[in-house]
Amino acid sequence: MSIAPHNRLPRLKGAIGLALATAALAGCGYRSGGQGWKDSSETWKSTEFLPVTLTLIDVRSGEEVWTQDVPVGYQIVTRFITGGGTDRVERPDRLEYQTFQNGTHFGKLRSAIAVPPANSRRWEITYRQGPEYAEDGLRTGFFGNMPPWLELPPRHQPDLANDRPMYER
Repeated sequence: MSIAPHNRLPRLKGAIGLALATAALAGCGYRSGGQGWKDSSETWKSTEFLPVTLTLIDVRSGEEVWTQDVPVGYQIVTRFITGGGTDRVERPDRLEYQTFQNGTHFGKLRSAIAVPPANSRRWEITYRQGPEYAEDGLRTGFFGNMPPWLELPPRHQPDLANDRPMYER
């Protein structure tokens, strides 16, 4: 039994809609450097060989408004909200930020601070001396931070001390 051409149109529209939705979502989420449009969030990852310290400077006075050492294995996501600050002259904008594990694409920015306006602030990104390793208790990886009782058991490793060839022919 074949499908008539006029019955294919709803399927084609559905496929096109699904493709457009997938393409739109591919541009969303947190990623290094930001999302690429005005007022989007920015993301900085801290790794073993590039541990990041992020500082916001008020260029009018040279004051450090905010600074954060990002732990190794984590990323910090920041976003400026225009007009969300506490003082209309000195600190009219708001910086929202949150630290997530590296690779996190979505999450709520739960911390905030009033900051200078856009033309009076700049980021200063410095890298601490590396290599630097994650602190005890900060386990990162596919499963994230798991309690010790939930960790997977170790896999059996082959005994390489004997004289047998590793691969049989």
